[in-house]
Amino acid sequence: MNGFKKHWVLQVNSVEVKRNSEYVKSRALAASALPPTLANVIRATAEELKEHGIDSATSEAEQILSHVLRIPRHQLYLSQSRELIEKQTHEVEQTVERRCTREPLQYILGTTEFHGLKIECTKAALIPRPETELLVEAVIKCAKKFPVPRILELGAGTGCIALALAEHLPDAKILATDISEDALLLARRNAERLGLSHRVSFMLSNMLDSNSLEEIEPQHIIVSNPPYVLQSERPGLQPEIRDWEPEAALYVEGDGLKFYRAIAGLAQRRLVTRGFLAVELASQRAKKIAAVFNAKGFKVQEIVKDYNGHERHLIAAGMSTA
Repeated sequence: MNGFKKHWVLQVNSVEVKRNSEYVKSRALAASALPPTLANVIRATAEELKEHGIDSATSEAEQILSHVLRIPRHQLYLSQSRELIEKQTHEVEQTVERRCTREPLQYILGTTEFHGLKIECTKAALIPRPETELLVEAVIKCAKKFPVPRILELGAGTGCIALALAEHLPDAKILATDISEDALLLARRNAERLGLSHRVSFMLSNMLDSNSLEEIEPQHIIVSNPPYVLQSERPGLQPEIRDWEPEAALYVEGDGLKFYRAIAGLAQRRLVTRGFLAVELASQRAKKIAAVFNAKGFKVQEIVKDYNGHERHLIAAGMSTA
């Protein structure tokens, strides 16, 4: 008996079920007689996820049911007595089994929400995270200083940052780059599905290559969420991150600063004098990263904290920028 079915049985272990005018307390019979209503399935799913160490179990149970039934989450509680058909309960069971291995729900369902956009997710790229929406907000604020902002993203991944910027900055010219061809294919699919492919250009490029991007015109803003996790920090990561997300997009060797040095070097060559840099960072290295940009002639204007109060995003500007 898999875990999902086990919790289904436990819910009705002491429930009396009337069948053919006789009352029975058989766990198996009770389980088979319990209606597979939305309320019951959400409860059983949440209990199974919680047992496997998933903190946001109820929220994820709702997301699973919303996905299986193809209805918005808020409608789940408007029809709690609705019964699932066998095909639907089977799909829920399969999804729960995968999630209990700590495979990220975003990879299982294939999508996630980011800054109001539905973004396709695959193992070709990092999963967009809510805190990165704060980086987008910071870039939007900087972009408003320019009539037609030119924005370069280094390390596009799913394309979520570039596409969120395109959605909110209709006059911006946005170029998103990545070293991974698979990631760029994913980003392009997201752009096409969202109707933003005409607003964002994509390019295969290695941000560590000092000769890359020399042909592009000077940019007003350079934004990046580069790899910043040290291998020594790997054991402390959640299994969803450590065991499933692409290592090339997560980890950095040495002191963890090489991507920021590369970004600062590129910005010296391809950022306009009054331009801005915006990067996501490891909070424990925020001061060292700020020093990298200061040493290259940029002025750190702000370090934005994430929802947990950790320093997460750095905004820097050319020294002549007010």
